[in-house]
Amino acid sequence: MAECIRQFAWERTPLGAMASWPDRLVIAVNMILESYFPTVLLWGPELIVMYNDAYMPFMAEKHPARLGQPGRKCWPEAWHIIGPPLEAALERGERFYFENNLVPVERQGVLKDVYWTYSYSPIRDVAGTVCGVMAIAQDVTAKLTAEQERDATAANLKHVLESTTDGLATLDKEWRYTYMNEQGAETLGRRAADLVGKSVWEVFPEAVENEFGREYRLAVETGKPRHFDAFYPKPLNVWLECHCYPTELGLSVYFRNVTEQKATEKALRVLESRFRNLFESDLMGIGIPTSSGAMQESNDALLRLTGYTRADQEAGLVRWDVMTPAEYAEIDAVHIKEALERGSCTPYEKEYIRKDGTRVPILCGYALVEGSGDEFVGFALDLSLRKQTERELREREERFRVLAESLPQIIWISNHKNEATYTNRRLTDYVGLEEPELIGFGWKRFLHPDDVAQTEAIWKRCFETSEPYVDEHRLRRKDGMYRHFLARAVPIKNEAGEVERWIGSATDIHDQKLAEAALRKSEKLATAGRLAASIAHEINNPLAGVTNALYLALQDQSLGEVTKSYLKTAEQELLRVSHVTTQTLRFHRQSNSPACVDICDIVDSVLSLFRGRLASKNIEVNLECERGAYVTCLGDEIRQVVASLVSNALDATSDGRVRVRARRTGSWTRGMWLEGVKLVVADTGHGMPQMVLDHIFEPFITTKEATGIGLGLWVSDEIVRKHEGWIRVRSLSGGPATGTAFEVFLPANVQADDR
Repeated sequence: MAECIRQFAWERTPLGAMASWPDRLVIAVNMILESYFPTVLLWGPELIVMYNDAYMPFMAEKHPARLGQPGRKCWPEAWHIIGPPLEAALERGERFYFENNLVPVERQGVLKDVYWTYSYSPIRDVAGTVCGVMAIAQDVTAKLTAEQERDATAANLKHVLESTTDGLATLDKEWRYTYMNEQGAETLGRRAADLVGKSVWEVFPEAVENEFGREYRLAVETGKPRHFDAFYPKPLNVWLECHCYPTELGLSVYFRNVTEQKATEKALRVLESRFRNLFESDLMGIGIPTSSGAMQESNDALLRLTGYTRADQEAGLVRWDVMTPAEYAEIDAVHIKEALERGSCTPYEKEYIRKDGTRVPILCGYALVEGSGDEFVGFALDLSLRKQTERELREREERFRVLAESLPQIIWISNHKNEATYTNRRLTDYVGLEEPELIGFGWKRFLHPDDVAQTEAIWKRCFETSEPYVDEHRLRRKDGMYRHFLARAVPIKNEAGEVERWIGSATDIHDQKLAEAALRKSEKLATAGRLAASIAHEINNPLAGVTNALYLALQDQSLGEVTKSYLKTAEQELLRVSHVTTQTLRFHRQSNSPACVDICDIVDSVLSLFRGRLASKNIEVNLECERGAYVTCLGDEIRQVVASLVSNALDATSDGRVRVRARRTGSWTRGMWLEGVKLVVADTGHGMPQMVLDHIFEPFITTKEATGIGLGLWVSDEIVRKHEGWIRVRSLSGGPATGTAFEVFLPANVQADDR
């Protein structure tokens, strides 16, 4: 153990490198290593664990992985019991002593009840500050079990002694009772007063012909004592042990009820027979070893296990000390001492060296033969098959873990209690926690609150019916984002058809669902575009006829000036309608001829188009255009963007102001600085709430419930992106100051691709 501590990477723990340890810690470590008692040292605020060789067997499979770990992680299954007093010792310097205390521990993956006698002692530095705790512990489970068995045996023996009575009776030469003690009368089921003065043959007429009468008469006739035991039938129905002594006055009889003794002897004979049958059955290796190393007797199974013959046994060549490898000498000595002290030892694993030199793993144990100082009955069970099975199981589990860790999906295993026992790195990386924090039911806290009820209901049904589990839910990523997962699990059953565990997976389908949603939106937009183009086309046909008719009417020189002004106004309005239908057709069929245009010219044309609406709604326009704000673009598409922004400003404003500003500037776009033009369209309208702003550039999002279809800003955003620019929005609503401002940046020399 000292070597393990020296080689351990302490610099990875809160204690730091061993070279930096304080003297008090070094002294404490050396103290526990020199101790023959099982001792644990827990140091620092985290109670970092170190232990000595005597304590190492208690760690079982936790050694050496839990060396240098905090006490809470070393014994999580028992921390609720041992943690509070340890923390009290560390924080307040309290001392504790517990005797025969139940502290369950996990061994071979199973929580076992183990009884301990242990103490906690604070370790202080020169200033009197507690810096660690020394725990001295002893597993007393076997001792308590032996004491319980011993107490039970003593109680049974006491009961037998209390229930067994010795009787004394004297008979005269006429076979009359002259004395009967109370114990004897009770044994015979009579009152002593009812027997004295009466003949034995009168009280027990059946004794005349049975063994009791014959033995009585032989004692008197021969003048020699007679000793016998016999069964007395009805009315007594007991076994009696009798000692008859002839006297000058007649006969003295000492007797006792040995019915229970006879039953015990019969039971012992049955047990002996059973042991002999077991010894000869070859179910396991059984021998009669001595503490000196000899094997006085071995059954055939033990000889086969060790490779020796019956001749070797008779020649004294079969010796357990010779068959035991040197590395097991110490553990053998410990268990022999245990058997000598309490009558038997705890079964333990070791190896035997067979006659041919090969080794065989065994499970063995001893029980001291009663009345013998060094003779035992021992058993040896061949563990070769179990060890092979364990190796194969470990290999299968390792292959499974390698496969699970290589898969892109989250893989998990839960037991028959519905508790998670394993997760692969995909889940720990996803949620940002280590596997121990997800074991049990820790993973549930990452479910989306809206999905908890459905997930638990589906899982409960599958868990109760053993049906395969399939469900979709959202899991919270370590950055707080929820993503959609498709979860599946299948039950693994044992030979009895009982579910032992579940193996499941969770596949990230978030991007797939987003793609499906985008496809559905795309299909809706395509349909809307075709419908808009069809409507615009149908409007254009009669519009062309009306436009031609107005043109011809204006050629009539006989018309008055007032009539001509009306016809010109109608012509202008028809041109505006024609422009709208042309924009609609462009929504479905875009232009592909970029050219260098002045944004101010586009703004002027759009404002002239909306002049009538601006006047009718009493809106003041503040125009700030810096001439020469050129960009290379698809002019009609940019005109559509400006028209959409101005139209939205008009829809949101009445008796207010609309500000339009265009100027040359630069902006960081896609990681580079680009020269271009910035266009701002702002209004003093009612503004938009945050919930609308969050989705304003998505299709079919509109604040105009009766007249809007929610495509204008989505199309505008797509056009600006196509020109490698950006569009942003700010808005205020519900307060004294309201309004909305859209800001568009277009690079000057980037030509839009035809998409």
